[in-house]
Amino acid sequence: KLNIDPETREGFVPQQIKQERDQSKKYAMMGQFVEEFTKDENVPWVLEQYIPHLVSKSEWPKVKAAAEKLLSVKPNDIDAADALLNATQQLKESPESVNKVANIAWKAADSHLRTPRPDDPALTASWKESMEWATRLKQTAEYAIYAFAKDPATQKQAMTWLEELNPTSLYLISSTGQFAAMYQKQGNTAKMLA
Repeated sequence: KLNIDPETREGFVPQQIKQERDQSKKYAMMGQFVEEFTKDENVPWVLEQYIPHLVSKSEWPKVKAAAEKLLSVKPNDIDAADALLNATQQLKESPESVNKVANIAWKAADSHLRTPRPDDPALTASWKESMEWATRLKQTAEYAIYAFAKDPATQKQAMTWLEELNPTSLYLISSTGQFAAMYQKQGNTAKMLA
């Protein structure tokens, strides 16, 4: 929710942002607002508008910083969690970093899936759509961990992380079969059965 207070600069700028018609000026104002008023109550609203713009411009370091900031105040924001996961992958960060962010995204989505169905029938369609989105985000987070396991050395770590995150992950089951086949081709039956 946006809180406009024309008596203060930090309360007036969000109104200017909302009314600005020139998109490039609008996004420049958003970036400046987030940097200048880091603790203002309107920062989450501004970030919710700003992050999709940053993603569309592939400004991954800024996406990551903005998504982390939004998640620090709205930990179950699935759009911010998805943006953070995407930025981490695009920046080709370490497997440990991908695992950490995948866990954040998966937990945000899992929490979102506990949102009760609204009583108002007019809201049911958007609720259902958000539930489907959260389900896909959980799968994407699991895949992010699975995807870096390219050989037996990284496979063990990925499987451990997947098992900690979701012991019933389809990627965990797929990974087990894939690497058993690789060990079998190598003639390493001891590891194949492990």
